[in-house]
Amino acid sequence: MVEQRLRNAADSGSIVLVVGTGVSAALTGGAPTATWHGLLQAGLMALEPHTVPATLDYIRNAIDYGFGNDDLTAVLQAADRMRQAFEEVGNYAFTKWLQEHVGGLRVAQQPLLEALTSLPFPILTTNYDTLLEGHDRASADWTDSSQMQAVLAGNSNAIGHLHGIWRRPESVVLTSSDYTRLLESSSAQDLQRAASTLKTLVYVGFGSGLADPNFGRLIQWHRETFIPSSVQHFRLCLNRELAELEREHANDQIIPVGYGDDYAKLAGFLESLKPASGTISISPSGIARDVVSELQLDFENELTTDAILAEALDVVGACALADVVRPPVLLPVPHADFVRAQRRQTDGGEVARLDAFEVARSAEVVLVAADESSGLTTAVKWLALESATYLGGAAPLYVSFRRLGRGHNPLKRLVETEARSHGLLPDRGSQIPPHVLAIDDFSPYVEHISDRAIQDIAASDAIVKIIGCKVGAEDLILEKLQRLGVDGRVHYLGRLTAADIRAYAQLASPVEHEQLAERVLNVLQTDNLPRTPNTVALLIAVLLRGGALGASKSQTSILDDYVAMLLGRGDPHEDARLGLDKSSREALLAGLSKALVVRKTGGLTEEETVAAFRAILERLDWNESALDLVRSLIDRKILRKDGQHVVFARSSYLHLFAAKRAAQDQEFLAHLLQDPVFFSPILMDYAAIKRHDALLVSRLNELLARDEWATSANPVFELVPSEDAPKVTLSETKPSRHESGATAAGELEVFDAFSDTDEPPFPLTEEEELPRGVLLMRTLELVSSALRDSDQIEDINLKQHVLENVLLHWGRLMGTVSSDYGFRDFIANLVDEMDAPDTAASDEDREERIDVLVRVFPAAISLGGVLHTLASRKLSRALERLVPAVVELDDDELTVATAFMIFALRDEGWVQALNTLLARTGNIWVIRNFLLQQLRSVYVGDEGAERVGDEELLSLCVTIIQKAHSYGDAEHRNADYSRIRSQLMSRRLEELLSRRSQGGTIEIA
Repeated sequence: MVEQRLRNAADSGSIVLVVGTGVSAALTGGAPTATWHGLLQAGLMALEPHTVPATLDYIRNAIDYGFGNDDLTAVLQAADRMRQAFEEVGNYAFTKWLQEHVGGLRVAQQPLLEALTSLPFPILTTNYDTLLEGHDRASADWTDSSQMQAVLAGNSNAIGHLHGIWRRPESVVLTSSDYTRLLESSSAQDLQRAASTLKTLVYVGFGSGLADPNFGRLIQWHRETFIPSSVQHFRLCLNRELAELEREHANDQIIPVGYGDDYAKLAGFLESLKPASGTISISPSGIARDVVSELQLDFENELTTDAILAEALDVVGACALADVVRPPVLLPVPHADFVRAQRRQTDGGEVARLDAFEVARSAEVVLVAADESSGLTTAVKWLALESATYLGGAAPLYVSFRRLGRGHNPLKRLVETEARSHGLLPDRGSQIPPHVLAIDDFSPYVEHISDRAIQDIAASDAIVKIIGCKVGAEDLILEKLQRLGVDGRVHYLGRLTAADIRAYAQLASPVEHEQLAERVLNVLQTDNLPRTPNTVALLIAVLLRGGALGASKSQTSILDDYVAMLLGRGDPHEDARLGLDKSSREALLAGLSKALVVRKTGGLTEEETVAAFRAILERLDWNESALDLVRSLIDRKILRKDGQHVVFARSSYLHLFAAKRAAQDQEFLAHLLQDPVFFSPILMDYAAIKRHDALLVSRLNELLARDEWATSANPVFELVPSEDAPKVTLSETKPSRHESGATAAGELEVFDAFSDTDEPPFPLTEEEELPRGVLLMRTLELVSSALRDSDQIEDINLKQHVLENVLLHWGRLMGTVSSDYGFRDFIANLVDEMDAPDTAASDEDREERIDVLVRVFPAAISLGGVLHTLASRKLSRALERLVPAVVELDDDELTVATAFMIFALRDEGWVQALNTLLARTGNIWVIRNFLLQQLRSVYVGDEGAERVGDEELLSLCVTIIQKAHSYGDAEHRNADYSRIRSQLMSRRLEELLSRRSQGGTIEIA
């Protein structure tokens, strides 16, 4: 396989030969001065009549020690002293020595010379001699960058001397200062890196030469820059050297290849690399045009240019593919099945994500099935490019099934046309060189054409065939291939995980990637957007263009900016005077959304959609085609076909455009307010767009005036009797991994546990049929987000009144949910599902777990609701004024919800505010067993050398813990206070040391 990849590279013309001193030794029949060691020994002899013995002894000892112990530093020291000695002899001594001992070398092994120089590839060498220049080949060296560039480009057949040539002594790299000059030459280093990046380097005749300062640095750069590398290099060696060299290059992108058992086999092996006639194109200089590498580079540039992240960051043409495109997410089963399987397994299980690199490098026929608009084209192209470059010189060819014509061999004809356009078929009748074939949008349902294309796939001589199709078509394609004796593997294109999104954020903003990723994750989850590379890239662009990650942007404004980019905002080619621009399309979509909302439907037939747009265009008196408009909006991924209907691509788009319409249409807004909970997503977007509608906030606040939310029995707020102070153990004060925010290896993140399948735009259950807890939660989300986003309301009293009412009901939500018998049944089923059959808990333990979760879940729902729908620093002053009133009211539900709000905001002085708020509360369950865990997590888990309020937070945690204990006297209380405090501090130090040790440094002040 390794040899085949090397031959593929040769057949594609992508090889550059790099020749070392071993070749010179072989060409001269073993002349001593052909090697570095022999040349330095010859220098000793040349200096002997002119140099003091002590100097000669120093040089001799350095040579012997350096080569004997493989010590490059000692060898360079010997070379430094030798060069100095030659200068002391006279100006021409060094030149004369090079001329006699290097320029005087003669070829003794003509077959090896012919085998090397007859190969139509650029040749670079580290040798100073001109043994390879005997066949009408000139010389070029590293000091002339334009000549070296011509060599690498195939525009010159000159031999490129990387370390200089004897005819030009000033170019010879022998001493440490010479190596310094070479390493500091930006042109020389850039050319070497370009060759290493784009060409298949084949090292011939190297002993320890790859460890010299120049090549060592080049190999290290390549190793660190390309992980993994799409371009492999090879090192020819004797068979007996293979094992040792494989160990030496285990971490490099260099693959040793054995050419035989003795040096005599080298010539024959080199001859076997000569491309077959007609497989490559030859330049006027007699060097192979590397058409395949050119195609690979064009392919990569096209993928990079098409990447939304590159465009969004304005780095098109200035970055590598890996900087803007990550490997596709490949799964063994459809995404929805994968998510369901992941929910049932927390240890990695049997259903695992596939390695995209491994798929590209190991398969011969790959079917990639994907949902619509999930990035199939990019995934197919990425796999084709990775597979082609891994094979060492295969050409990536991409065709779309939609371009196939009728008649015989439709795919073969299209592939040949594509190959010819890239120069891969220089002559009529010639064969396409080794290639990887990528076929996009394959449909087995197109009669005749698909069957003939399947036959062409079976007969194709492509090394790897990658077929992209929609989910649902893969089984039929595979069945048809198998009938023709072709076996393939089916993989599914999955959605991005939280880890993938964080990796994209890292690419876009290395400094602020954590905050960026969290905001992207939040938008994706809240607005239920497709978790595809395109969506993530657009969201990253929106947030970064907003400055400081768009810190002041609401969720709605981020979605608005995202949709605006889909509609073409910023397109320099659009002119509103000559056609529709972004603003015009928004107006039309707002009109369509109103029509859908009034009907309480998510879509219309295509005919009805065209008619709706035609009516809007008539009202606006615009001369545009309604049918073309529908097709354009489908292409822009704003609308989509769903069977016989046209719907918004995402329900959140419908809500957004309906809100925009309501902002300018009072009659439509009144229609929404007749059923506010049903239309709550639209009203929430409306509040974020309008931002100053006090009447809206007041009307929505009336929804919470019902008495039905009050509960008589509320286990979340149960007053837990105090117990005698126990001996507090360290384990009691340790937060779980969930409390500290960490996610264990193999644990499924919450974000990844749910599919991004779009939800219907309107509720499917009537309001009166909803459980009280669900109805209250929907109502609270609506009122809270409207209050939060209506930040330009000037009625301060209204704000404070609504804030108090909302917080009271977030507190009541906990009791409403926990006392619901249906919710308890849900928790019981969840506990049973989480327990493996062979580890089922006893009935007593099961009931205890259910009791705890029946209280924890409502508390977590309430805190999460406050955090995600209400918390805003623009409500900080209202909250500050509210705290004294809450203390006086002495209502546990209002107190705890207000504490949640303070905790969510964590403004300056937040711990003191909590102290004031909680001073009168007793040992109620939700504070002792839920809020305390959140506070303790902040104290133990948050990093920071000097965090304001740490001592106050520690004191608050201890105070809450002590409310659960009863004490005999003040001395007992004080001793227990000190013990609990010490344990919390120890736990924090333990966590800090653990984090820093994982990062490689531990600093203790």
